[in-house]
Amino acid sequence: MFETKTKTEKFKMLLRIVFPILVTQVAMYLVTFFDIYMTARYNTEDLAGVSIGSSFWMPVYIGLAGILMSITPIVAQLMGAARREEVKDAVQQGIYLAIILAVLIFTFFLFRSRQSSRPDGSGSRGRIRSGRIHLCDEPRPGSAVYL
Repeated sequence: MFETKTKTEKFKMLLRIVFPILVTQVAMYLVTFFDIYMTARYNTEDLAGVSIGSSFWMPVYIGLAGILMSITPIVAQLMGAARREEVKDAVQQGIYLAIILAVLIFTFFLFRSRQSSRPDGSGSRGRIRSGRIHLCDEPRPGSAVYL
């Protein structure tokens, strides 16, 4: 712990804590921004699909990140209480939780992408949309494992 006495020291400490969180949040929203920006150059139907998909995915991603980031303060509390033998169990449970969530998300997106692809293809636009849906779904489970 760092002890602060003046308001300037407290403000500097606050900035040290807030800066990484702020950069992470801005980066996550910039991903959505650039997805939408690049799709807007294609056509309006795809723009609407990407916008809706991003609005569904971002809360899920942020929620899962928050769940998995809860391991850090648990480990810090155990280390501070000199209960180092329990740290291993907390980290293992975090890894198990990450694997379970990754499998659930992968299964959901795999099932959803199979439901959304049409067997008739609906012409070239249907093939393009179907291919794009599968391409967009592929990195999502990997990012869940990364969390």
